[in-house]
Amino acid sequence: MLWLSSSLIAFMAFSSVEASAQTDTYDFDPEEWYYPLDSIIHSGFRPNSPLRGNLSQGLNWSSEMMDKLPKFLGYTDPLRYVHLLPGVQTSTEYDSGIHIQGCDNSHNDIAINGVPLYGVTHLFGLFSVFNTAHYPRVNFNHSNWYYDPNRLGGSIDMALPEENIKKAVEGDFNVGVMSAQGTLRLKTGKSSTLFVSARQAYINLLYKHWLHIGGDAIKYGFGDYNLSWFANPTESDKIWVDGYFGYDRAATASSLIDNLYQDVSIDWGNAMGAAHWKHTFSDWSVLTQSVFTTTYHTTVNLDQTEINMYLPSRILNSGYKAHLDHGTWNAGTQINYYHVLPQDPHVTGGDYNTGSQQYRQQGLELSVYGGYRHNFDYKWEIEAGAKGTLYVPILAKDTPERAREKTQSVYGGVSPMVSLSYAFPNAGKLTAIYSWNQQYLFQGGVSNLGLPIEYWYTCGEYGKPQYSQGASVGYELSFGEDMFSLSADVYYKRLYNQIEYRGDLFDFVSDAYDMNNYLLHGKGHNFGLNLLFHKRSGSFTGWVSYALGRSLREFEEEGYNDGFYPSTHERIHELNLVGSYQVKRWNFGATFVCASGSPFTGTEGYYISSGRIIAKYGRYNGCRMRPYIRLDLNVNVDFVNNDKMQNGLSFSLYNALGRRNDTGYRLVVDDKEAEHQSFRYIQNHFLLRFVPGVSYYHKF
Repeated sequence: MLWLSSSLIAFMAFSSVEASAQTDTYDFDPEEWYYPLDSIIHSGFRPNSPLRGNLSQGLNWSSEMMDKLPKFLGYTDPLRYVHLLPGVQTSTEYDSGIHIQGCDNSHNDIAINGVPLYGVTHLFGLFSVFNTAHYPRVNFNHSNWYYDPNRLGGSIDMALPEENIKKAVEGDFNVGVMSAQGTLRLKTGKSSTLFVSARQAYINLLYKHWLHIGGDAIKYGFGDYNLSWFANPTESDKIWVDGYFGYDRAATASSLIDNLYQDVSIDWGNAMGAAHWKHTFSDWSVLTQSVFTTTYHTTVNLDQTEINMYLPSRILNSGYKAHLDHGTWNAGTQINYYHVLPQDPHVTGGDYNTGSQQYRQQGLELSVYGGYRHNFDYKWEIEAGAKGTLYVPILAKDTPERAREKTQSVYGGVSPMVSLSYAFPNAGKLTAIYSWNQQYLFQGGVSNLGLPIEYWYTCGEYGKPQYSQGASVGYELSFGEDMFSLSADVYYKRLYNQIEYRGDLFDFVSDAYDMNNYLLHGKGHNFGLNLLFHKRSGSFTGWVSYALGRSLREFEEEGYNDGFYPSTHERIHELNLVGSYQVKRWNFGATFVCASGSPFTGTEGYYISSGRIIAKYGRYNGCRMRPYIRLDLNVNVDFVNNDKMQNGLSFSLYNALGRRNDTGYRLVVDDKEAEHQSFRYIQNHFLLRFVPGVSYYHKF
C-alpha cells in the first residue's frame, strides 16, 4: 500500500482597493490568512497487472510486465491475450482470425507502429508473428477511430520503443521445444539504439511423430526477423527505421482411396519496411510522419491424381501518413497505394490447362481528417472528428473488359465519429460512442477464418466499398482502493456491402472459374454485451471476461436470401478466465476458455466425377460444432532475478483437460478395399491432444 503525506501552505494578500473619491489602504495580518494542513493521505494499491485501460476507450499491455501472464509453450504472445478479452471471438486451433465484436478478420487494422500487416499468425493461429520483447507496448481498441486507417473493426498496434537503453547491451532470449527467439538491444550512440529480434521454429525435430491432421502427416516451419533503429538526435526529434520479415511453409500428403491422392503445400509471409519521424514544436504541437511499404503473399500447390493446381495471391501496400496534435485539436492525412493479385488459379493435367485466370488490381486511397477533444469541469469529456476518404482505381492495360466498367468508378465518403463521457463522483465513468467507418479492401477464401489460403482484393468488380454504422455505451468503475476494476459495454454495428466466399478448393479446377460465381453479397448485424472484471494488483492478478454476441448476415443471391445466417466465426457465448499468482521466485498461471461452437456448412452427399470429389452442401452455416472448452496451465521459476539478470524455466501444458475440441470436418472413406466406396463427413480435431512445453528464458 502506498502512503503519500505532504504539508500544504496557502496564503492570500490584498494590496489596495481604489475608490472613486479616495484611496483606502487595508492592512492584513498574514497570520490570519495562513492555513496549515497537517497532512493529506491518499491510499491505494500499485497496479502490477500488465493490462491497462477499459473496454470503451481502449486497452493496452506493457510488454515488460507481460511475463506475469500465463504463457503458451513458454512464450508470451500478445494476440493470444487479445483473444481472451470480451468481444473478441475465442481462438481455436486452425482458426487464425481475430474477430472483434462480430466483425470479420479483414475488418481489423493490425499494425507495427501504424504500418499494417496482412498476415499475422503462424501455425494456423497458435502463434502470432510478433516477438513480444521487441515491442514495449501493445494497444487494442474494439473500434477504429476517425484518425485510424479505413477499417470496420478494431485495431491492434505494436508500439516501437521510444527510449534508448542505458547499458551498452541488453538481451532477452527464450529457447523452447517448438522454437527459439531472442532480442538484442545495442547502444549505437549517445542518443540511438539498435533493436534486433529473431525467431525460428524447429517443430518437426521433436513433434514430427505427432504432427498429423486426420491421420495425414504434415511438415511445418516458420520464422520471424525484426530490425529497428531508434534515435532522438535532439530534444524535439525522434526517429525510427523499422523492418520485419516473416515466413511460413507447410505441406501434407494424403490418400483418399487407392487411385485418388492429394499433396498440398502452402507458403505465406510478410515483408515490411518503414521510417517514422516525430517532431515536437512545443508542449502544444507535435507532428508525426511515416513512410512505409508492406507486402503479404500466399502460394498454394495442390496435386490431386493427375491434376495440379497452383494458386498464388499477394497484396502490396505503400503509403504516407502524417498526424498533427495541436492542443485540443488534431488533424492528419493518409495516402495508400494498393497493388493486389487476388487468388489466381493455374490448373494443368488431365483435360485442364487454364493458365492465369485473374488480373492485378491497383488503387489509390486518400484520407484527410480532423478532430477536437476537450474536458469540461473534470466531469464531461467529448471527442469528435470526421474523416473524408477517396478511392481511385488504377486500370492496367491488361484489365479485362468485364471488369473495366465496374472498376473505373471513383468512391468516396465522410466518416464522422463522436465520443461523450461523464465521470460520476466516486462512482465510475459512462461513455457513449457513435462511429461511421468505410473500407475499400476485402478478404476472401474458403474458410473466412484468417487462414493463409485466404486472399485480398479491392472494391470494384466484385463489390462496392464496405461501410458500417456503430454505437456503443460503456461503463467503467474502479473500487477497493483501485485494486479492482469493472468494465461493461453494449454495442450494435450495422455492416453494408459485405462479401463472403462460399466455394472450396476444388472449385478452382475449372476452365470457366469466375470468382463472381462464388461470392455472396449482403449486410451484417453485430450486437452484444461485454463484461470484464479485472484484479489489477496483489500477488494474484487476472481477469474474468464474458461476452454475449450475435454476428448475423443476410444475402442477396438466390437460394441464400431466406433470412439471417450466422457468420462463420460467430460464437454466441464466451467465457474467459485468466489468473496469475506470484510467490517469491515462482509464478503460477492458468487460462480457461469456454465458448459456443462455431457455425459451418454441412454436406448432404458426395460423388466422384472424372477423378474429382464433388460435394453437395446443405444450408449455409446451418450446422454448429460442439462447444469449445480448454484449460491451459503454466509455471515459471526464476533461478536468478535481480537488477542485472533474470533467468529460469517455464513449464506449460496446453489443453490440460485433454478435450478433443472440433476444428472442422473432413471427408473419409469407410472401406478403401470395397468395390463401391462410401464416404463420411467426420469431425477433425487438433493434431495433439495435449501440448506440453518447457522453455529456458534469460534476460540481461
